[in-house]
Amino acid sequence: RRRDPEPDLGAFEVNTRFPEPRAVVDAAAFRPPLAPGGLATLFGENLADITASAAALPLPTALAGVAVLVEGRAAPLLYVSPVQINFQLPYEAPATGRFTVVRTGFSSVAAPYAGAPSAPAIFAGGIVHASTGRPVTAAEPARAGQFVSIYATGLGALAPPGVPTGQAASTPAPVAAPVRVRFNATAVTPSYAGLAIGYAGLYQVNVQAPSGMSGAVQVELDAGGVLSPAVMMVVTP
Repeated sequence: RRRDPEPDLGAFEVNTRFPEPRAVVDAAAFRPPLAPGGLATLFGENLADITASAAALPLPTALAGVAVLVEGRAAPLLYVSPVQINFQLPYEAPATGRFTVVRTGFSSVAAPYAGAPSAPAIFAGGIVHASTGRPVTAAEPARAGQFVSIYATGLGALAPPGVPTGQAASTPAPVAAPVRVRFNATAVTPSYAGLAIGYAGLYQVNVQAPSGMSGAVQVELDAGGVLSPAVMMVVTP
């Protein structure tokens, strides 16, 4: 009797290691805590078999065989790779809880995350000229009295909470917490602080740069009494 040859299992690379999350931080300043609805970055090992990005909105809760469960609720995913996952923390997530990473049937141990109602953080290059959308830089500084838009994460719940997790706002969706913008020692109330239209988990703050300022100005967001890390913005009179 003829015996069929054994399959060459060496021709296939089957990932049988469990996902190992190491740290989860906000996606802008890369520090804890996380605010509900905000964008988060998870670092670790063996998190995904391939690299993939979400192709459309609403954001998927499974991407390339990967899911992130926050207290059992699947979080919307923006990006997955073997060492990094970007996701949106559900608005319904408790202030502090646990999450697991599931990859093609392999589940990590439950890991804790630190949360807070507000945890503002401004994205690098996230201050733009409101009129053009171009970044504020030393070559293209903001003018005192000009409106700028600040893109951030971690401003927390919406009022009213009308945009589901993973979906983009199609109309203005302001946040519940009071927001102020600090330019050096000067606090300014923005004309708008809420979700950026057309994006999930990304917040936009529109504000007028105070008159009388020039040079490198320190910018911070104050959301519900919590200050973001400072970023610098160049202003001309």
